[in-house]
Amino acid sequence: MIKKFILDNCPECGETLTLDFGKKDDTVKLVCKNPDCSGTSLKKLQKGIVALEIKGIGPSTIESLVEAGIETSYDLFDPSKFNEKSLIDSGAFKKGRALQKLIQSVKSVKSLPIDKVILSLQYKDIGKTFSLKIGQMLSGLTPDFSGLQLDIRQELENENSKLLLYLKESIKKFEDFGVEVVRFTPHKKVEAKKVNKMVDSTVDISDLLEKLGWELVDVKDSNCQLLVVENKDETNDKVKFAKDNNIKIMTKNMVILLFL
Repeated sequence: MIKKFILDNCPECGETLTLDFGKKDDTVKLVCKNPDCSGTSLKKLQKGIVALEIKGIGPSTIESLVEAGIETSYDLFDPSKFNEKSLIDSGAFKKGRALQKLIQSVKSVKSLPIDKVILSLQYKDIGKTFSLKIGQMLSGLTPDFSGLQLDIRQELENENSKLLLYLKESIKKFEDFGVEVVRFTPHKKVEAKKVNKMVDSTVDISDLLEKLGWELVDVKDSNCQLLVVENKDETNDKVKFAKDNNIKIMTKNMVILLFL
């Protein structure tokens, strides 16, 4: 008799398990879709807290935290839930050095990037990449959501959607509990520095003159500082004059690399 090795039912709640296909064609998972399943909730919280990268909090510790009444990632920062007395009274923790280290690790967290905060919530179908993009959006930027599921994109476009309200309320929870949620800041456009040079060339540099604000003069002009050439091996009267009079010679590509 061949022994069956694939489960039909969730070992935690008894719900019938369903096949879930991952993003890759070769990824298939057995999933319990019971929202009240303690096993599913634990796994979700474990992934969420691990996403915060708090030193000293691993999966086994999170199991104990669940027993102590911690249900969400932001509960870690709720002083009414996460404190020595509550943790000990729950029976999941004992007074001692290990507990003190755990409490100190959480207390040492003063700020968190907004994308890690979002990832820690473990909202359905929102992983690391889209936590980053949503974090950018909530910071006032305009990320590309083209790869995100249509239903989630539609929710993000609706200011009153369940998803957006949940994310904003959860982020506020972190902040209410004293954690600074660090938003993304837009990159400032840096204009090319204008360097007033008097130059001559053996190649067309009209585009560079406009961008850099340089002035084109004859190489024999006493104010000429630079001769721009096509390649370093070029030989002609202008190159000879520049070499004889210690005028710097650079290729056009070198000018682009150094000044643009």
